[in-house]
Amino acid sequence: MPVSECSLLCAFLSIAGQFFSSIQVTETLARLRP
Repeated sequence: MPVSECSLLCAFLSIAGQFFSSIQVTETLARLRP
């Protein structure tokens, strides 16, 4: 696999991870709210 494809994949995974973590934080805050 070329280095460019690997770096793109790593960048995509990091962005997706941050996106999903922010969604989990939002859901947790909404759940704690009465």
